[in-house]
Amino acid sequence: MKKSGVMPIHNEEKYLPFSLASLLDANLDELIVVLDRCTDRSEQIIDSFSEIAFYSIRKIIVRKRFWLYPTAEVFKIGFDAATGNIIYSLAGDCYYNPQIFRINWQNIDFASFPYLEYPIHGDLTEKLHANWVNFYKFILNTIYPKLTRKERFSGIYAFKKHVYDAIPRIDVMSEDIWFLKEAWHRGFRYKYFPDLISLHLRPALLSQKQKQRWHGIARAKMGYPLWKVLAHSILLGKPETFRGYIQARRRPTRI
Repeated sequence: MKKSGVMPIHNEEKYLPFSLASLLDANLDELIVVLDRCTDRSEQIIDSFSEIAFYSIRKIIVRKRFWLYPTAEVFKIGFDAATGNIIYSLAGDCYYNPQIFRINWQNIDFASFPYLEYPIHGDLTEKLHANWVNFYKFILNTIYPKLTRKERFSGIYAFKKHVYDAIPRIDVMSEDIWFLKEAWHRGFRYKYFPDLISLHLRPALLSQKQKQRWHGIARAKMGYPLWKVLAHSILLGKPETFRGYIQARRRPTRI
């Protein structure tokens, strides 16, 4: 089966060299890079990587975005352009475990893989926060599935093309968990690989406020209970997620 990687990038020059280095040994046939209004050296870094990569690199330049939730839009642009039977959703601020590209897809339609917070440019506060988030995820991933009998999902994921084709994506709010849960509800075969761990290099405390707000709006639209969003926001230090959730509950049509 042909495998495609899709990586939207918006000014990732600080993390992109690490992310691309982890993809040198990736079992891919093509990497589609969606350059989203970049004003730094991201494109030059991609060009240099294309000279040593063992698979094709395709660039898509995005000058303007049209969706209300643009992070999901650039992923859709890349997914639509992918020619592989299997597509991996990638980011320019992660260091990837090469084994995620070598899993057996015989009885799987879509899959996801865990990651740890590893802020390479973070200060002491951000590194302490990352350790807390990792501990929280460990406890949650150990206990939650046993209590709820629900599957675990992660923002590092991959899927067969027919899964993507079966699920309409019109200005969706959350490009990862929304898609995975939608695929799960539609009965596609899923597997979570708890031992194939990658690293998220961007400090969690520096996450974009707008992105947190989108996630809060998404949770409101998907019917998450208030207590669950509040707990998530407090435990992970993401107050904008809760603000976005409350704002969406009060004014459903606006950000």
